[in-house]
Amino acid sequence: MNENLVAQIVNGAKAEKTSIPAELIRPNKYNFYEDEKFYKKNRDAETGEDIELRSLEDGIASVGQMENIVVYRDESINDGKKYTLLSGQRRWQSVLNNKAKGIGSGELDATIRPKPQNDFEETMLIIEGNKRRRTEVTVNQFLYQEILFFEMLYDKEKKEGNVPKGLWQRKYVSQMLGVSEGTINKVHNKYDKSSADLPDKKKSNQPNSKSSMNSLMKYLSKCQPFVLRWN
Repeated sequence: MNENLVAQIVNGAKAEKTSIPAELIRPNKYNFYEDEKFYKKNRDAETGEDIELRSLEDGIASVGQMENIVVYRDESINDGKKYTLLSGQRRWQSVLNNKAKGIGSGELDATIRPKPQNDFEETMLIIEGNKRRRTEVTVNQFLYQEILFFEMLYDKEKKEGNVPKGLWQRKYVSQMLGVSEGTINKVHNKYDKSSADLPDKKKSNQPNSKSSMNSLMKYLSKCQPFVLRWN
């Protein structure tokens, strides 16, 4: 993703690093990376258990947490939680599961970021935090959702006069995601007319319709103007 844009969202605020009990953290409703519509989990045929998650649980129990999760503080939701995840949902779930089995302290090493100002900033930080997921077998499903999101954002920013002259949509999405325009075209060609398990862009023009991403797209028109800058 465009590093200048991420810097704008963080707005120079320093990240705080600390340890947080897993039970004080909530998953993020905009994290489509854990939606089984796009991320087909490898499950045990007999128990239905997520095999990759179980392996991660074992790894954390053996050698500990290798990388911080990323969260922001939000106690405005009356759910007994204090933080919302931006990245690291599987690590969080693994620690939570281990604690339920009497393994580990139930705490996670975490980086606390400033709370995003609105939903589309939050989604961009989720995409940035999950960029490694593109190396997985579901790469195109994830990338398709990312492309649709940034196309919607481009249309919003262009309507508000924030897009530099000559910056067309494909180029903008390419810059934001760090993929070629040719790759974007290939992903569109594959999924625009693909199975019913993926969004029908011609009908909804929204990432992950019939889900929490639907409410995000409706929210875009109400967001404060967000001026995009490039090198």
